[in-house]
Amino acid sequence: MHSSSRYTHGYNENVLTNHRGRTAENSANQLLPYLNSEQQLLDIGSGAGTITCGLASYVRKVTALEVNEQAMDLTRMEADRQSVSLEYVVGDIHSLPFEDNTFDVVHVHQVLQHIDNQAAAMEEMRRVTKPGGIVACRESIYSAFTWYPPNHGLNHWKALYMDVVRSNGGEPDAGARLLEWAQQANFTHNQCGVDTWCFATPQDRDHWGGMWEKRIVNSDIADSARSRGVSEEKLRSISAAWAEWKNTPYGWYMRLLDVGSGAGTITCDFQKLVKEVTALEYDQEALELTMAEAKRRDVHLQGVIGDIHSLPFEDNSFDVVHAHQVLQHVGDPVQALKEMRRVVKVGGIVAAQDSDFESYTWYPSDPLLDEWKTIYLQIAQSNRGEPNAGRRLLDWAQQAGFTQITPSATSWCFATPDSREYWGGMWEKRILQSRINEQARNELNIPESKLKDISGAWGRWKVAKNGWFMVPHGNLIAVKST
Repeated sequence: MHSSSRYTHGYNENVLTNHRGRTAENSANQLLPYLNSEQQLLDIGSGAGTITCGLASYVRKVTALEVNEQAMDLTRMEADRQSVSLEYVVGDIHSLPFEDNTFDVVHVHQVLQHIDNQAAAMEEMRRVTKPGGIVACRESIYSAFTWYPPNHGLNHWKALYMDVVRSNGGEPDAGARLLEWAQQANFTHNQCGVDTWCFATPQDRDHWGGMWEKRIVNSDIADSARSRGVSEEKLRSISAAWAEWKNTPYGWYMRLLDVGSGAGTITCDFQKLVKEVTALEYDQEALELTMAEAKRRDVHLQGVIGDIHSLPFEDNSFDVVHAHQVLQHVGDPVQALKEMRRVVKVGGIVAAQDSDFESYTWYPSDPLLDEWKTIYLQIAQSNRGEPNAGRRLLDWAQQAGFTQITPSATSWCFATPDSREYWGGMWEKRILQSRINEQARNELNIPESKLKDISGAWGRWKVAKNGWFMVPHGNLIAVKST
C-alpha cells in the first residue's frame, strides 16, 4: 500500500475477523491455474495473511509486503499459526523496494481501491514482474453491490462508504477500472473477469451482516464518517439496518430474471442462491423444459412466456437480469439489451454470456470439422442470429445505453476423455438429428451423406487421445447507473 494513503477499514478486530475468512481459494481463484512450484510471488497488502499463506502452498517462495510494521505483524502472526515460511518486507506500492524483473507473479487483493494513483502502482507492479510473468488484481465494485429485501439504511451505508473511501483518496469502484489502469500502466495482454461473493445462507448473513453491524459504529470507517459530520444516530441507524437484514430469513442480494432459461439447469442453480427467480422463455414448449427440470430438483421458479424484445415486466423489477447463450439467437440484440436494462433496478446488473463461434479452435485438424463450422455459421446467420455475439456484447451494451460495463472473455475446453465424449458425442448426434440437420439439407442443400461424414468426423475426434477443443465466450456485466 501507499504510505500516504489512509486504509479505510483500519485494523479493528471486527475487520480482521472478516479478512481472516479469505483464502487463496475463495479470493484468488482466478490466479491459481497459473501458479506452479517454481515461481516466486509477491503479495502486496498481505494484511491478515490468510490469502498469502494459502498462495504459499502453490509456489516456491512468497514475499509479503505491507505498508507498516503494524500491518505486517498481522501477516507474521498468521504465518506462524499456519507454520508457513514467508519473506516479509515493509514498503510502498508506488515505489516497490525490489529490482526490476524480480517476481514471476505479483498479486494484490482489495488493495488498489484504498490508494491513489493506481496506474502508477500498476506500473511498479509491472516493473518488478519478470517478462512473461503475471500481475493479478481483484477489487470490489461497490456501486454494484445489491441486496434483498430493499433497505433504506443499507442504501445510506453504501453511499456513506463510497464517500469515505473517496475522501481517503481511494476508489470504491476499483474493480470496474482495472482494465483502464492496466492499459495506462502499459500492459498489453489483459485478461478481465468478474466474480462475486454471495451471502444468502443464515450463516453467511450472520457473518456479513453482523460484521457490518459492528464495523459501521466501531472501526476506522466509523471514525472517518464522524469526522465528516455524520451523526452517531445515523451510524447506529445503519448498524440497525444491517441487523435487520441479517435476521431476515429470505435476506439476499438479488431478485433475478433468467431470460432464455431453456433446459433449466442454470436457472435452478440460481435458485439455490436467490430467493426469487423468474424464468422466461419464448413459448410454452421451451418453458416446459425449464419447469420440468425445476420439478425434478424440487426447485420453485416462476415461469413466464414472453419476448426478449418486449419483456412483460414493469420497469425496475429485478436486481439481476441474466441471459446465457441467448443474444446470439435473437433478431435485435440491442433492443433486447435495452429491455433488460429497463426491467433491472437502478444499481442492478445485466449479465450476458455468448459464444464467439468463428473463434472455435480444435486439434487435430479435420477438413470435415471446418465444413461443420461453415455450415453452422451460415445457418445461424440465415436465422437472423449472430454466431459471433461474444465479441459484440460490449458494442451492443453501449448502444443499449449502458455506461458502466465490465466485459471479459472465458472459454470452455474439452480435452479430457469425458469432456471429449460429451462434446464430440453431442455434435456427432446433433448434426444428424436436430433443426440444424433440417436447415442444412433444406436451405443449404447439403446432402445427407456429407452430414453423415461430418458426424463421423466428430466420432473420430471424440476418441482421439490428443483431441482438444476450445469454445470462447464473451461475457458482460453491465450496471444500470440511472
